[in-house]
Amino acid sequence: MHKILLIIGICVISTQIDAQISEIEFSDTYDRLLENLTAENWPIAASLTDFLLVEIEKTDSMDQEKKVLRYLSVYTTAGLLNENLVTRKQALRIANKFKGMDMVMPAHLFRKDCYDNCTYVDSERDNTLFTGVNNAAGTQIFSLEWVKMKDPVTKSAIKEIEGKYVSLRGKLIKVIVTGNLLPRFHLEFENGEIEDLFELGSENNEIENFIEPQAITYDDFRSLIPYLKTEDWESVFNQSSKLLRFADNDTSELKAIVLYINIFSAAGMVTEGQMTYEELELKVMKFQGAKIIMAGHPVSKMKGNTIRQTYFSSTATTNEAFTTATNLKETSILCFEKFYFNEKINPDDFKDSFVRCGGTLEKIETNPNKSPTWVLRSDH
Repeated sequence: MHKILLIIGICVISTQIDAQISEIEFSDTYDRLLENLTAENWPIAASLTDFLLVEIEKTDSMDQEKKVLRYLSVYTTAGLLNENLVTRKQALRIANKFKGMDMVMPAHLFRKDCYDNCTYVDSERDNTLFTGVNNAAGTQIFSLEWVKMKDPVTKSAIKEIEGKYVSLRGKLIKVIVTGNLLPRFHLEFENGEIEDLFELGSENNEIENFIEPQAITYDDFRSLIPYLKTEDWESVFNQSSKLLRFADNDTSELKAIVLYINIFSAAGMVTEGQMTYEELELKVMKFQGAKIIMAGHPVSKMKGNTIRQTYFSSTATTNEAFTTATNLKETSILCFEKFYFNEKINPDDFKDSFVRCGGTLEKIETNPNKSPTWVLRSDH
């Protein structure tokens, strides 16, 4: 039995001139909605969903939230219908008002021969994905959903998605209520696309919230420090990857620092045999061209002394710095880091202080010999 994972977009803008609800009130109400969805308290969940939809109806900047809440309105109505708290006619009236509108659906496990909150290719409909949506216990069917995809569902795409959680987006075009003793929705969507695709460490998690693009906070950054101190590379990598997944629009220095931590921890995993070089390349090469801020190091006054230190070379022909980033025991080199500066650097300005270099990650290379002696080399 696979429990539903709600993809919720709480991307509340800091200034909402045309919104009827404040950011604080939206967040508080939304938190209450999640609590009641988890408890499957359908009357309250449905009421809170409708309230939020009305409040943000005229707020153009919250289009993503509307798509999510529209689906939640149908989903909570399915819960009410299943418990005979609304009639079939009432359920149809609620769902039909969203016909012709886009929705973002919850994430489900993509797996063949799985029928409890799972998604897979429909055997009878061309280029269509089918999802059977149940309650959390998997004992009641809430809705049967078909999403006709905009792009072809190829065999290679199926292989890529298999075993992962997939969230779909599409336009609702058909609503039917089927079943007599146990009524449920029959929903059809068109122009389907994959909204999100991810893996979880466990399929037995309770309902989780995956936030749409947002800024990484200082507390997010601090949450990584305990793992870094113990060099728990796998935990650092997994946690930082999760933070980065939802920070596409974040241009802050905190994101640039977390991005470096992600690369650094991936290199650490390679040194301990927890990740192959092939996997490493898939994980880190995509960050070339991104803004990045490295770890802070003391300034070295000796050219050859760059282990966990930064040496500046500022001459008539050079204006650069170099750091050798290692593990705490200095037994493995995780990354050789080289920096080129636009403005002339005077090392004497730093004296005995720590410096943190950053900029655009121009190039990143892996050890061609694929040995654990050193893992990465980067230019900035």
